[in-house]
Amino acid sequence: MEQTNYTMVAIAAVVCLIIGGVVGMQMAPTETETIEVEVAPLAGTTVQLGYIASTTVALETTDPLVKDIMEFDYNAYSDKLGYDIEFEYLIDCADSQAAIHLEKVQGFKSMDVNIFIGGGWSSQASAALSYCTDNDMLMWSSSSTSPLLALEGDNLFRMCPTDVIQAPAIAEMLWSHGIKAIVIMYRADPWADGIYNFLVPAFEAKGGVVLESIRYAGEAMEFANYLQAA
Repeated sequence: MEQTNYTMVAIAAVVCLIIGGVVGMQMAPTETETIEVEVAPLAGTTVQLGYIASTTVALETTDPLVKDIMEFDYNAYSDKLGYDIEFEYLIDCADSQAAIHLEKVQGFKSMDVNIFIGGGWSSQASAALSYCTDNDMLMWSSSSTSPLLALEGDNLFRMCPTDVIQAPAIAEMLWSHGIKAIVIMYRADPWADGIYNFLVPAFEAKGGVVLESIRYAGEAMEFANYLQAA
């Protein structure tokens, strides 16, 4: 009988502990649960990007390339990732002129378009580079190759190698054909200047002689006067 009483007391104590624990859990302050939801920072917006074709000829192939392929792929990938973002390219043309290219870049800036593909010619990239760097714009170029534009800390991102190795190759080619003296006639722009600046020392290092250097205007169509000077 005594053992039974002890057993009943023990059971009652356990029941009290269980009830007390349950009541305590229910009455305890509820912890705040933080749920992080990832939201794309540009959700619901249209991101405009620029594209400046170097010439009117290039413009003919630019529109289908940019609109039908690039822009389409950007938006398809954005949809696949579940981002509520639309990409739109604004296309313009530099008409073969570095000054016009700069004007187009400034026009993009006025529209708050700060990333663009352009500077297809090194002269065009050079004309716009300082403006891009000063105004926090990013210029992507697929074909600018002048070594003179290999600058640290600028805002030009080039997707092709420079012409640093082209000049030594030209010097080697000339020397291999037995040419010991040359007259250099080259275009007055950063692309040709870059090659010239590397070609002269490379050729002279082999023992070659540069007899004359004639720098003609980039927009020149007649060369009689330049040839007479040579």
